[in-house]
Order: sequence, then C-alpha cells, then structure tokens
Amino acid sequence: MINVAIIGCGARGQSYAQYMKKNEAEMKIVAIAEPKPFLREKMIKEYNVPAENVFSDYEELLSKGVIADALFVCTQDNEHVKPVVDAIETGYKFIMVEKPIDKRDEQNTLLAKKAKEYGAVVQVCHSLRYTKYYRKLKEILDGGVIGDIVHIDHLEAVDHFHYAHSFVRGDWNNSDRSSHMILAKCCHDTDLLVYLTDKKCKKVSSFGSLKHFKKENAPEGSTERCIDGCPLNHKCPYSAMKYFDKYRNHLFREYAVEKEGFETIEEAMKQGRYGRCVYRCDNNVVDHQVASFLFEDDVTASLTMCAFTDIGRITRIYGTMGEIYAQFDKDKIEVCEFTTGDTVTYEVSHDDSLHGGADINLVRDFLQVVRGEKQPATSIDISLESHRMCNAAEKSRLNGGTSIEVL
Repeated sequence: MINVAIIGCGARGQSYAQYMKKNEAEMKIVAIAEPKPFLREKMIKEYNVPAENVFSDYEELLSKGVIADALFVCTQDNEHVKPVVDAIETGYKFIMVEKPIDKRDEQNTLLAKKAKEYGAVVQVCHSLRYTKYYRKLKEILDGGVIGDIVHIDHLEAVDHFHYAHSFVRGDWNNSDRSSHMILAKCCHDTDLLVYLTDKKCKKVSSFGSLKHFKKENAPEGSTERCIDGCPLNHKCPYSAMKYFDKYRNHLFREYAVEKEGFETIEEAMKQGRYGRCVYRCDNNVVDHQVASFLFEDDVTASLTMCAFTDIGRITRIYGTMGEIYAQFDKDKIEVCEFTTGDTVTYEVSHDDSLHGGADINLVRDFLQVVRGEKQPATSIDISLESHRMCNAAEKSRLNGGTSIEVL
C-alpha cells in the first residue's frame, strides 16, 4: 500500500484522487492541502482523507514532516516550484508535479538541481508519453521502418469550446497570472517532439497572436454575460449557455460550478467567470501560434497551436525511407514505406478516460517507480527540454519571430 499526499485538489488533483479511489488496494490518500474550504470538505467526504491531515496551506502539511510515500503537486502553473522544492527539502523522495513546471527557465533549472542534490525522483505530468497510442508511434519509429527522421509537422487542435472555456474565461486566460499559451497547452507537444526524435532542440522561431477573442470583435447586441438574454446565444459557438446542454455533465461543469464553489450552473453563469461573454474577458493569451524547431542532426519540426479546429492532435513524420500520418483522436497510424510503396495502418484504441487513458497509465507507472519496480519513464531533466522550447518560442513570438537559441 502506497500512502499519498496531494497539494492542490482542483480538477487535476481530483482526477488522480479518482484513480486512487478505484484502486484502494494499491494506494491511499492520507493527507491533502487545499486553500478552498469546499474542496477540502469534498476530499474528506468523497476520498476519506483523515480530517486531521487536511490543511489549507501546503506549508502546514510539510510542517508535519514526511507523512506519505509519494506526493502529487497539482497547484496552479505559477505555484509549482516552491512547493516541490520545499517538499524535497522536507524529505519527500517521490514527487509528481503537474505541467507546466514554470514559465521561468531559471526556476525549472533550480527544481532539477534540487532534485539531484537530494536524490529525489521528480516526474512531470507529460501524459502523452503514457498513452498506448504515442508509445506505439515511438515503437514504429524506433523500428526504423521510415529510416531517419527528417521533419515532423505536429498540430495541436485545441477545440474551439475548450479554448473559450479554459483560455478565455478560465484559469489559463492571462499569462501574467498563469503561463503563456504555448507553454500551458503545448508543453505536452514539445515533450512529444523530444520523445519521438530523441534529440535536443537548438533553435526556435515563432509567430502568433490573439486575433479573435477581443472586445472589438464582440457582435452587436451581445451582452456582458451569456445568461443576460443575449440574442446571439443560439448561433454563437462560444456561448456559455452550452453548459446547460452539451456540457452539463462534462468535466468542464466541474470547473465552472464545483471548482468555483457554486451550487448550480445557473448561479455560476450569473456570478462566475465562466458565464462571461468571450469577447469581454480579461484574457491575453494567443489563439493561434506556430513554432519552428531546429534539432540536433538538422532534424526540423513545426508545431501549430490553433483554437479554431476540433480535429485533435495530428502528427506527420517524414523520414528518409517513408512517412507517417498519425491522427490521435481517430486512433489511427498510417505508415507508408517508400521501398515497397505499401501503406500499413495501425489501429491503437484507448479508453474514454481523460487524455486517452494516459492519466491512468501515468499514475500506475509512478506507483511502480515508488515501489522500486522500475525506473521512471522520463526525468525532470528531460522535462526541462520541452519547457525551454516553449519559453524560447514565446520569446521569439514577442520579438517578431526572431530565431532564439534553446539554452
């Protein structure tokens, strides 16, 4: 039995808690730290966390010393590094931290150095590495069927309503309070590029902007809140009124209602941030961005992040002896071999849990590491690569696409 402590019990913290609840023979939540009272109560009631080990501040939890075998840090983006560093210094040896680590490279480097100094295993929740789908894609590449990788073209299609919810109305809508867009959403994808190529990135160039979700684009007649009788609700693809229909029982409902402490969707729409018109929010992160990467051995890659498409992640890989077309949401990988001219299609199914089952695999893998049954699938040092790429891309974007070296 592995005893676990969780710092931060929002949507991500609870997603791991749900896995633990379903696998009580493997692990048990023995302590949590969460500033919001109703979330603390929820952890006590739904996950049987001992009331005496429920804290409003992570420092209170750490003041008790090491009271768990493993620690999950699921705080907001700008609040990851200090709790992890403090936990390492307290004596925790196995820590899983939510992505992204931090938008400041020096803070990420500090965390990595601290982990090495104390001999702690710190893993970042880069969940794409843990999907059966991308592990199969990696297996195909390592088999050499398309020769050496020359170029990768990768699309992160954010989904129009997900973007409106999370990056216009929600937690990640303002880079001053959270992270810039390509780090918040795409450090998964830059980590995937590192994973697939097995190479370090040398240079980045990037362009992008916030084009659509601005006050000057608000349709005539629209209201401050979608619930205020806005006459455009029936045709606006971003209307928050969809919470009453399509997304009533969706994970987003947990963000809009439960996480904000409201009793009903109606109350949340009238008072909370998720009921606001998307053209009248305090958002500043880009809604489209493209980045070009130069890796070792002259391998190149492009990453496109776009809010205005719902087709999911698509990856095209061009090799010296063939090419691959991979569409994650379709569970399909097509491999074309130049020598034979044949195309082989692989169907890689996944369950319906969040991130294609990756979160389950991630926690299961981490538990095996804690038990000493295997080595980590990735390391904090490797995770630094993806973050450096994203931060360099944002720096390039802000400087008009100037090429930036990834240090």
